[in-house]
Amino acid sequence: MAGQVALVTGAGRGIGRAIAVELGTRGAAVAALARTAEDIGAVVSEMGDLGTRGLALPCDVTDDHAIASAVESAFDEWGRIDILVNCAGVVSLTNVFETTPKRLDLLWRVNARAPFVLAQLVLPAMVEQGSGHIVNIGALSSQWRGTTIPVGFAGYTATKAALVRLSHAIALDVHPFGVAVNVVAPSGFVTTGGWQAASGATTVLPNQEPPQYTARAVAWVVEQDPFTFTGRFVESQQVMASLNELDHEPIGWDKLRTVDTSALGAADG
Repeated sequence: MAGQVALVTGAGRGIGRAIAVELGTRGAAVAALARTAEDIGAVVSEMGDLGTRGLALPCDVTDDHAIASAVESAFDEWGRIDILVNCAGVVSLTNVFETTPKRLDLLWRVNARAPFVLAQLVLPAMVEQGSGHIVNIGALSSQWRGTTIPVGFAGYTATKAALVRLSHAIALDVHPFGVAVNVVAPSGFVTTGGWQAASGATTVLPNQEPPQYTARAVAWVVEQDPFTFTGRFVESQQVMASLNELDHEPIGWDKLRTVDTSALGAADG
C-alpha cells in the first residue's frame, strides 16, 4: 500500500484503531478520525513508532461540517484518498420498546448517514484517479437467511442493514470508475468500548475475537482488484481462514442466536 492514503473513522479505539495500524504497517498513510483527540493522538504516535505516517483528525461524524473539514485536511496533507474505511459506530442493545426516537436518530446518523456523507466527499477524487476502495464495517446480526433472523436490537440491526444495502447501491454506481465498495463484518464478538458501554458486561464474550481479525480482513479487501471485487459482504474469520492465519475452524453467522420466523404461531395451529 506504499503511496496510498487511507481515511479511517472510529480510529481511536477497538476495531477502528486496529484497522488504522494494520493499513499503516502495510505502507499506507492514514488519516485517523475519532471524537477524542487523545485517542487518535495515541494511535498516530503508535504508527510513528512503527515507521508509518499518520494524521490525527478529531471529528464528530454526526457533524457534516466537521466531516468535510477532516476530509479536506487529509487532502491538504497528502493530495489524495485511496481508501475510506467507515468504522465509527454506535451500539444499542435495545428492543423496539426500549429504543427512543432520539437514540434511533443517533444510530442512523453514525451507522448509516455518516458513511454516505463521507463517500460523497471522497468519491469525486477516487473517480478522477480511476481507483479506490470504500469499506464499511457491518454486523452479522444485520443479515438473515430465508426465514431465519438474528434475535433483537431493532435500531442497531436496522441501521447496520441499511449500511449494507447502501454499500451495494453505491458499488453499482461507482463500479464503472474503478472504485470498489464492500462490507466487512467481524465473525465473532469484539469487546469494543461501545459494546461494553451498551451492555455493561465485564465477562468474556462467547465466540470472542480480537479486533485484529477485522483489520486483517479489511487489508485483504483493499488489496483486491476494485473492478472484480466489489459489492461483497465479507466475514473476518472467513478471510483469516482462507489465508491460513486462523488456528481454529472459522465461526460466523450460524453461531448467532437466531429465530425461525416461519415457526412463530405454529403452536397455535
